[in-house]
Amino acid sequence: MRKRLPLVLSTCALLVAVFGATPLGHAAGQKLAAAVPPFAKTAGYAKLAGNSAQLNGRKSTLKGAPGTIPVVGTDGKLPAAIGAVGPEGPQGPRGPKGDTGAKGNPGAAGEPGTSGYEIVTASTANDSTNAKIISVPCPTGKKAVGGGAAYNGAGPDSAMSWPVNGGQSWQAYGDEVPAHTFNWQLVVWAVCMNVTT
Repeated sequence: MRKRLPLVLSTCALLVAVFGATPLGHAAGQKLAAAVPPFAKTAGYAKLAGNSAQLNGRKSTLKGAPGTIPVVGTDGKLPAAIGAVGPEGPQGPRGPKGDTGAKGNPGAAGEPGTSGYEIVTASTANDSTNAKIISVPCPTGKKAVGGGAAYNGAGPDSAMSWPVNGGQSWQAYGDEVPAHTFNWQLVVWAVCMNVTT
């Protein structure tokens, strides 16, 4: 039944459109409209015939006669009587520049940065003292972000170093094991930078 419904509705719409201008057609149209199932009206099938009233009584034509509505012919073109479609016109001039937009909100603050990279060094006397300790301060306003220690001469097997004074200085320590009479020197260095916390 549903497969035959579109054909039946199409036939009804055609009859209403053809005979709609006569009294007999008006009566037939009313009976056909009453016979259309409610779900078909909801889907929009019956509206096709009703839309023909929007043509204001004008007829369609393939020739483009005055007072008619031209339609596309079998060649896919409108009637020649209404004139050919002109060529595409040149591109118009560029429009005026738009207004500057409102200033955006400030972005979030960035992560703390560093600057002022600098290495400072200090050293002890070059003698045969058994144990030696020395520290080197960073310039005012900077902190030690790293450092190290070494020795010159026949000194200890190793030297230790670490930050002191809240990171404002770097300290080193070395000790002869075993003690000897040779001269040696302890050297310390610090990597200093401006640090924002």
